[in-house]
Amino acid sequence: MHLDELWQRHTRHLKLRKRSPHTLTYYDATARTLRAYLEAQEHCLRAEAITVGDLRGFMEYLEARGLAEGGIDAHYRALKGVFGWAVKDELLDRNPTARLERVKKPHRLMVTLGGEEYRRMLAAARKSPFRDRETAIVITLFDTGLRLAEVASLTVDDVRFADGLIQVIDKGNKERVVPLGQMASEALDRYGVDPPVRKPASRRPGEGPRPGISWRPDRRFEGGRPPMTDRRMREGTFSEEQRTRFTTLAVSRNLSHVRWREVNPYGATNPVSVGLQLAATLLLWIATSPLEQAMNELDGDPLNPKLKRLWTEPDFQPDHPEGLRANLPRWWEAIAQGKVEMVLAGDGWYVVGLRARLGEPGGDSPVWEMTLDRERLEFIVDTLAWALPFWRTPITLPAPSEAGAARPGRKRKGRRANPAEPKD
Repeated sequence: MHLDELWQRHTRHLKLRKRSPHTLTYYDATARTLRAYLEAQEHCLRAEAITVGDLRGFMEYLEARGLAEGGIDAHYRALKGVFGWAVKDELLDRNPTARLERVKKPHRLMVTLGGEEYRRMLAAARKSPFRDRETAIVITLFDTGLRLAEVASLTVDDVRFADGLIQVIDKGNKERVVPLGQMASEALDRYGVDPPVRKPASRRPGEGPRPGISWRPDRRFEGGRPPMTDRRMREGTFSEEQRTRFTTLAVSRNLSHVRWREVNPYGATNPVSVGLQLAATLLLWIATSPLEQAMNELDGDPLNPKLKRLWTEPDFQPDHPEGLRANLPRWWEAIAQGKVEMVLAGDGWYVVGLRARLGEPGGDSPVWEMTLDRERLEFIVDTLAWALPFWRTPITLPAPSEAGAARPGRKRKGRRANPAEPKD
């Protein structure tokens, strides 16, 4: 069999397996370079006549041309793929690459953007006429590590805010789930995730509509936010666990903003108090959420090791006399009687703790008192903020699709991606 015919059959094989045009380009580059080398060596160009010595000479020829180790390794992988496939399909009796040595490729650290470069990109996005859209794209790219093509193909259904996950189509038309960080979640929320708007199909010959989420260019509301319509202000219907979960996510987001502002006070008109936010957050949970019931049910839930370790702390033990959980009924009573106070420090602008007390009617000395200092208060709030979203709401990953099955409506052909190694 002629070498050109062998390569043409392998190309048809790759097309049937829905390989990307970049993969076909890699194999074609190896075919042209190998043919030019063999013709210079006056080879007969029969596939069955190629030996391991011919391929070793080809490797030396590439190195003499000044090709880097990565480029030589790409040609090596292409040769392994073609001749390995030919032997499996019984087109050749032997594989000349079986004893072909692989060029040692040096492992170097990947060059990444520094903090200053990231801030400059973010500043440029925020100066754009479409500030919220560009900022959401930049932060999502950096926060999730997705490829540009993966971000461009996202739909509203792929972003699961409640679970903190994004479902994307990976290389090779494979689905994977990526954690959605808080910064990316907040940027997408500021931009506003509306139902996807499909762009009309182009009338140009051979050009179809572009799939994916529409990063709306017509969002020109004041401050980048849509007006609060009656629909947005209308009270919704939520279950007990849903209300607790969304409240937890909201106060966690607010607390992260306050913490950042305390560390970066530049441009702030007034100082912020993380202690006040921590105390207010805990009081909000105690007064409005079934905190005791949630803790009891989370006890029997198959929690991950981190939460199991945190749940063994005294404040989360149901029988520890000095813990918060064991004293929740007294906290409710103290809140009802107005016997809860902030522990202030300095000139009064900083809250460094939270105190609750119960006393005898008409008496001055308390019969019960509990003070949470700043460190303990922060540990309790951070643990609850991490644990409460799991209450009655386990994270469910999508079921693995059958081999070779593609998700309906999401098939992607010919998409651009980062250069990858050839696939046989």
